[in-house]
Amino acid sequence: MTKKRKTEEELAEELVCSECGETNIQVKVWVNANNHKEPKGATEGDIADNWCEDCQEHTEHVTRKEYEELQTTNDYEPNISDG
Repeated sequence: MTKKRKTEEELAEELVCSECGETNIQVKVWVNANNHKEPKGATEGDIADNWCEDCQEHTEHVTRKEYEELQTTNDYEPNISDG
């Protein structure tokens, strides 16, 4: 079975680390302990819940398109907070 290649649009919307631009990122997700389902209205975006395996730190997650735009403007400073 061959793996379907992502379109340019799909790649542009793929989430990456705001620091290094890599996709090796994780996000903490709360699930119901009894049914293993994610509760409705679960929040996303708290930097303390994001992790980049390559940077080994909490980072913001942005789309690849946003990352590339940030690299060209060169004035981006992520809001990193561990608490």
